[in-house]
Amino acid sequence: MKQNYFLNHMAAPGLVADDILLLCKDLELSGVELRNDIGDGDPFNGETPENIRQLSASLNVKILTINALQQCNRSENRGELLQSLQKIAEIARAAGIEAIVMCPVNDHDDPRSQEEALRDLETNLRAFAPVLIDAGLTGFVEPLGFPQSSLRSQAAALRAIESSGETCYKLLLDTFHFALGPDTFSDLEQYPTEMIGLIHVSGVNEAIPRTEMTDDHRLLLGPGDTLETVRQLQAIVERGYRGPIAFEPFSPLYRSMDRAQVAREVRRSVQYVQESLAQ
Repeated sequence: MKQNYFLNHMAAPGLVADDILLLCKDLELSGVELRNDIGDGDPFNGETPENIRQLSASLNVKILTINALQQCNRSENRGELLQSLQKIAEIARAAGIEAIVMCPVNDHDDPRSQEEALRDLETNLRAFAPVLIDAGLTGFVEPLGFPQSSLRSQAAALRAIESSGETCYKLLLDTFHFALGPDTFSDLEQYPTEMIGLIHVSGVNEAIPRTEMTDDHRLLLGPGDTLETVRQLQAIVERGYRGPIAFEPFSPLYRSMDRAQVAREVRRSVQYVQESLAQ
């Protein structure tokens, strides 16, 4: 059993929710991350959350997260963000999902400094906490390393979580965004690995400047990766991380793959990660 390995729905965007649960079962993965930004935005493709929960339980395949509450550190119209969070929390609880991914504003036109956006994140985390706690959910805060992102730093996200005083949050460390962002491994050493709730892995095989990398460059991780992703994983695991690792490519290549192709590529990537971490 490939314990604590999960598949993000972006690896198989052509599959509906029940099919990707069955795929995870076949691949002996622990579970899946569903998304509300594929197709028409319905993470269950017309199925009820209750039916998806029953299928998940019958297969013993966990639904770890729903991805995502976007612009989680937006300062204006906080009430609208709360309403969006409440809707996501309702379906997450009904479907037996454990956490909600929270992504920051990622916009060249955002006038705020990183410090201002970080203060807004802290304020929002306090405002969101009652909704999450009431639904029994965890919020996974995911920094994005793109130059236009309002939250690029993993260490800054951890500071915001700590400063909020709320215990319902953890960091989602995406290896691609870590590579693009400003942090080094030493920046994270002052924080316990227990504050990391999930790691996203992907690879970029093209030798291009990191400032030019986009989601479309992200592949399932393999030996051609140029971002030292395996070194990242090894460093975090050596510090004691034993939490979930999710495979999250974004390349449009995966949109045209059939189930058999996806399964073959995921198996190859999982094997590569397993062997790398066993060294």
